[in-house]
Amino acid sequence: MKIKGNIIYFESDDEFTDFCIAPNATIEYRKDGSSRILNCYSDLYKENVKQGNSFVIRDENSKVYKRGCVSKHVPIRYEGQSCSNRSTLVQLKVQNLESYFGSELYIQNTLLTDLFIDYWDNVVSAWFQCAGSNSITQTDIQKLSNTDQRNAIQEQLVYKNAVKQSRKETKLNFDHMPEPYWGNPKDCSIVILDFNPAGGSKPSKWTSIGLFRNYNSKDSLTYCANKNKYSGMALSFPLLNNNSWISNYNGADWWKKKEVWLNELVHYKGISKPKIPFGMELCGWHSEKWEGIDISSQKICSIIEDRVILPLLYAIDNSQVNFAVCLGAAFDENLFCKYVDNVSDAVYKKIKSKLSVNYKRDKNFNDRLVFTSPSHRTYRIFQIKGTNNYLINTYYRGGNRTPGKVWKVLEKLIIEALS
Repeated sequence: MKIKGNIIYFESDDEFTDFCIAPNATIEYRKDGSSRILNCYSDLYKENVKQGNSFVIRDENSKVYKRGCVSKHVPIRYEGQSCSNRSTLVQLKVQNLESYFGSELYIQNTLLTDLFIDYWDNVVSAWFQCAGSNSITQTDIQKLSNTDQRNAIQEQLVYKNAVKQSRKETKLNFDHMPEPYWGNPKDCSIVILDFNPAGGSKPSKWTSIGLFRNYNSKDSLTYCANKNKYSGMALSFPLLNNNSWISNYNGADWWKKKEVWLNELVHYKGISKPKIPFGMELCGWHSEKWEGIDISSQKICSIIEDRVILPLLYAIDNSQVNFAVCLGAAFDENLFCKYVDNVSDAVYKKIKSKLSVNYKRDKNFNDRLVFTSPSHRTYRIFQIKGTNNYLINTYYRGGNRTPGKVWKVLEKLIIEALS
């Protein structure tokens, strides 16, 4: 049994059955011919149901899930007598049992996105209290009274150490408030995943903790996030609202350009009125450039899974389209391997058959689309296991900028092939 938030996972039907049925459960046969089960459900099961916790059996072929009940042989007793040596099979209906699809992809959308939002609210709140310094110490963390905040910022320090920072321009800057996401993962047009927020090499009235403490004006991200929690500022994606004072933040122009591209992708799906996109980061902390992250540690892989990949996949389910986009060569099958497969050859063949002569392709690659003209750019498509959802990854030689207009025709072909 493993507990994650409000979800309890079981490795088998038998383990869940033992959890549900009380060890002293019996069936009593009465003198009038009727029967009843005594002490049927365990106290632990009843307590978790009362708390609203969910149960998941890690078996795609779980009979318990399909039937909605657990079965077990229990001792027989006759009214007025002690238990006999005989037993019989009883079935008990169970509550709060959620499906399992080889991963936690479809377990309680609302729960997972709430956990994601709460987690980053805790990180940012802890950052404020720890003075937002690159030298946050264990002493600073232990002074935090809120356990969730203490655990969240502690985890981010572990994560920080896994990010490659061998050059000055790739150093993560904890003097600046993190920007882990913008938009609402529960209600969005499309999802985009990037490496991390740029900047952070110089003090900023928008995100620097030091300036926040001496800055009386309310037009700063730190003021807003400290007053309303990070989610209170970020969920509405005010950077895209020209009527919002936050749209004057220098990061807003970057996101507005991204929004134009993202809306075009949504339009290719026949959606005329896109909602607000949801943008999230592999790492929430600022740096001038991104160097990479070491995923050799199981601990780091678990953090990426819980804080990035699963929220990303849930957000796709809550978007208007059946795909997300991620920019950069590092978003490969090694990062997502547990959850994605390379798209079938048939999809690539369908796209290639309709390509214009204006696109010059390197034919040495079958598992991706590699172009030499009109510029050096690569597109890779991954299918999320057990679903009709996809990740579209693209990058060009030497960077991860948004594709230019010359790639519109190709991107439309890709999205049509995934429909």
